[in-house]
Amino acid sequence: MTGPVWLSWPFAALMAASAVFHAARLVAARRAARPHRYDVDLTHLVMSGAMAVMLVLPVGSRQATTWSLVIAVPAGWFAARTVAAAQAGGVRALGGPARQLVMSAAMLFMLLVGGGSAAAAATMDMRGMDMNEVDMSGMDMAGMHMPGSDQAGWSSVSLTSAGLVAVLGLVAGYYARELRVAVGVHRDGSWLLSRRPSLGCRLAMTSAMGYMLLLMIG
Repeated sequence: MTGPVWLSWPFAALMAASAVFHAARLVAARRAARPHRYDVDLTHLVMSGAMAVMLVLPVGSRQATTWSLVIAVPAGWFAARTVAAAQAGGVRALGGPARQLVMSAAMLFMLLVGGGSAAAAATMDMRGMDMNEVDMSGMDMAGMHMPGSDQAGWSSVSLTSAGLVAVLGLVAGYYARELRVAVGVHRDGSWLLSRRPSLGCRLAMTSAMGYMLLLMIG
């Protein structure tokens, strides 16, 4: 899922910094012995680290499956919290857990679909090399598929990616507005545990997810 170097590497650097920040934030919260959303920060730590790798290196199906299993746990957790919030406070209470659910769902989609597609493409490329001298008329030797056989699949991936980009855009807009408000508020206490850097990381994460999903639109 690598794109232009001049875009992918800066996004990867941002995601690496986000992973480091969330790791430090977890340590600071534990030392401060204060109430903290450990589930959110731990999830963002894992997702930021995964995206930092995915942006600059090819991810095989085995690695994608492993990461998917890890991220599926918080995805299920936030799904349950979203349902509970809806039952307790209605639609207006959905905001927090629903935004986390959207980000987790986007990560799962990129890993399961993007990682699987990359692995399949690599496998078919190798088969194409092995059968380079074989005459198989009527077949597409580059992908070993009948013409037009994968157009529907790519269409569904593209549509899903575009839909997730749109929803993530709304989430990023919310974080941008919240960050603008937080900048004008006097900070009291540890910088690591304040809202400003946390919101900045969330904005960077949603932006990176949107960029990666755009790469999947074909």
